[in-house]
Amino acid sequence: MRASPPRPVPTLPLLCAALLGCGGGAVDPRPAPGPTPGPVPAVTATRVGRVLDSLRLALDLPALAGAVVTTGGVEADAVGGRRAGGPNTVTASDRFHLGSNAKALTAALLATYVAEGRLAWTTRLADALPALAAEMRPEYRDVTVRELLAHGAGLTAETRLDRDPPGATPAAQRLAVAAAALGRAPAAARGTFLYSNAGYVVAGLIAERLGGAPYETLLAERVLAPAGVTTAGFGATGAAGREDQPLPHAVDAAGRRTAVEPGAWSNNPIAYAPSGLAHMSVGDWGRLVRGAMAAARGDAGAPAPFRGPAAAALTEPVLDAGPGARAALGWVVVERPWAGGTTLTHSGSNLLNYSVAWVAPGRGFAVLVATNQGDVDGRTARAVDAVAGRLIQLHLTGR
Repeated sequence: MRASPPRPVPTLPLLCAALLGCGGGAVDPRPAPGPTPGPVPAVTATRVGRVLDSLRLALDLPALAGAVVTTGGVEADAVGGRRAGGPNTVTASDRFHLGSNAKALTAALLATYVAEGRLAWTTRLADALPALAAEMRPEYRDVTVRELLAHGAGLTAETRLDRDPPGATPAAQRLAVAAAALGRAPAAARGTFLYSNAGYVVAGLIAERLGGAPYETLLAERVLAPAGVTTAGFGATGAAGREDQPLPHAVDAAGRRTAVEPGAWSNNPIAYAPSGLAHMSVGDWGRLVRGAMAAARGDAGAPAPFRGPAAAALTEPVLDAGPGARAALGWVVVERPWAGGTTLTHSGSNLLNYSVAWVAPGRGFAVLVATNQGDVDGRTARAVDAVAGRLIQLHLTGR
């Protein structure tokens, strides 16, 4: 692993699993309005765990966490081992790595400033980051915050930097990444979809300029805490040698799996927190996705960070992202019959973990799945999407 440090992975969602039968001929495609969300209830571990347990061994995953999210609450559980073949089992409160599914949280953070009138989705990068305006290439100066978050700025996918340079704060590292990215010639024309982790580092820097604090602090104060999230953190989960949280697992091309202890090489540089370093329990992730779903539905009872026109814009398509897909702000929008049409989705990985979210706002539900294993040749991605399909089936049919 040291010879090849894990990097953020620009993953896009796979097609719905064959287990689901995505044609959905028997599913009523009309959106169901559903009730306005009330206070978030306690997360419960019920039938979801039985579904996860029935699939984990068959799909050969160390641990598996999942949730069915509805307008009424979150039903979540986790099964398997913190280390593949080890004696310590995961719990529903264990923390799983979200990877690029955390991009939606960064977009939600900026939405709180839009709601306060301190930022607009149409704000130019030159105005959002005046300290960098003179040195950013002219092609980026008129790019809007909305285009940045929809991967339409033309920025390179990655900007390499030394891993966590000694003495450099996360904010200083983000400044270095952003300056390098904005000083480099565009990798695509403005308005063309090019998935960019570096772009979300720029977004995190915008938040830091507005909030006068590190990205991690601002996200906790303005998005996580108001949504009732208590288990979130950044970077590797747990402490080395203790096996107190799920260990990430690398998988090579031959399918050999290796557990990776928490440390410098078990995650990406902290500068990339805005693009995907968050971890939390799958139940807490469900609370956040419930908020995003409420924003997409226009529910008045959405948690504060997901309430109002600024938050509603998070899930509105901005540009084409490939056949049948449109990019929103931290989300990809597709059409699925089982969802009644418009569907929000995203996946995430740091090469050692994998997660996926499928959200059906019109039908008022979502499913989330995470595992502590990286992806090789799409094998883990297909397995996780199969679990998502089974949870969708569970919600739609009750079995």
